[in-house]
Amino acid sequence: MYRKIGYRFNRSTSNTITKLDIPDSSVIHPTFGDPKKPKTWTGPWKIMTNPKEIAKVIISMNESQYDQAHDTPFGSGPLADSIGR
Repeated sequence: MYRKIGYRFNRSTSNTITKLDIPDSSVIHPTFGDPKKPKTWTGPWKIMTNPKEIAKVIISMNESQYDQAHDTPFGSGPLADSIGR
């Protein structure tokens, strides 16, 4: 019952990404850091609202992070071999 009521009141909300903030790589200054490392970026940011561009950025971020777990104990070595995929 609660789920049905909540659904009726919240139908207008969606689970899609409508905007994305990314480092503005057009403004490069040594004190800002590397725009490819958003956690350390201190420079200006730009807002993306085009869904196709947002998808491209998210795909490229996922590709760069895909192999990060390879060097962990569960990603390689005897522990990974004993557990398997």
